[in-house]
Amino acid sequence: MRLLRTWIVSIGLLLPAIAGAEPSVSRDDFKKYMETQLALQDPRVLKMPEHIRIDRIAAVNFKMKGAQLQAVLDRVEAAGGPEGLARSNEKAIREALETLPFGKAVRELRVDTSSGHVVTYVKWELGDDLPVEAVWLATKVAGASPITSTIHLTALKDGEELWIAKLAADRTKHVREDRIGDWAKTRYIRLFEVDYDVTAQKGGAVSGTGQLAP
Repeated sequence: MRLLRTWIVSIGLLLPAIAGAEPSVSRDDFKKYMETQLALQDPRVLKMPEHIRIDRIAAVNFKMKGAQLQAVLDRVEAAGGPEGLARSNEKAIREALETLPFGKAVRELRVDTSSGHVVTYVKWELGDDLPVEAVWLATKVAGASPITSTIHLTALKDGEELWIAKLAADRTKHVREDRIGDWAKTRYIRLFEVDYDVTAQKGGAVSGTGQLAP
């Protein structure tokens, strides 16, 4: 009987935490949500009776049941929709970046949830090691933001843009945090698609692709 009481008390203590937990929204959830919003504006869908629209979108677009899609929509709405998710993901990313030695060098952070393909933008004042800093930033962003698909980084020096690059968040799965210091310049920097790089011209850190500014 004492053991039973212990279990009941333990469950009772856990219930408030469970009830108050924020709904977990995955990248796939968010993409389905945004695609559904677009589908609901389709003239063909608008001609359908309202009560069957979600069922039809679920079956045609996602090969799933209407109740399953509705659960996804409810989960995203409970998390605050696109705007709320942008705020909560930005907060989580800021907290993750603050754990880095150069975390205070971050000048701008924005999570763009205007489409199903979420892009997180980070601008930071470059320190002494571009590859190491860029890889750490990307790894932290990917780990803190489950809805981010692409990470877009801009390195600044005294406010001037020196290096702009992006990578798919999933590519950070190839990164071993315990080897960033050793492999950032020789391996991990090559995960990025570099759009702009003047650091090589200035004799600084070299990008993984060797691209120079136009």
